[in-house]
Amino acid sequence: MKGTAFWTVLMAASVATAFSAGRVRAEEPTAPAKDAPWFIAKYDKDGNGQLSDEERQAANDHWQQEREKRMLKHHDKDGDGVLSDAERAEAEAAEKAYKQERLAKYDKDGDGRLSQEERAAERKDRKQKRQAAKEALTPAADVAAPAAADDGADDKAE
Repeated sequence: MKGTAFWTVLMAASVATAFSAGRVRAEEPTAPAKDAPWFIAKYDKDGNGQLSDEERQAANDHWQQEREKRMLKHHDKDGDGVLSDAERAEAEAAEKAYKQERLAKYDKDGDGRLSQEERAAERKDRKQKRQAAKEALTPAADVAAPAAADDGADDKAE
């Protein structure tokens, strides 16, 4: 865990930069917009409608913890609860590839960042994909059920 402190500080700085810029860079997929109403409601502990430095730091810490959990879940191949240097390198390469794919697909104005509109388009696509996957797992409602009416075919003539 020698490098964990470095990565924690690096991610916290990245998220803080994204929040202070008013726009979230495509390189930080887990960082929400700082002015999103749900985000302020979740982290505005004093209820003044704004995030103080302490509240912002708590939000940054939360997002960093969530990132670490995801990285462990998907890249801790030996299951020891710690990312080795090789596992961390693999996780970072996968994250970088995801970010580049996301940027290529949704950065319509080509500025190297995702605007709120571009992020909204991405969320819409993800929602549609989740819905399609959910529908694919749900049994079709139009599967023909056995006929309830008796057609009399099994009746014997008397």
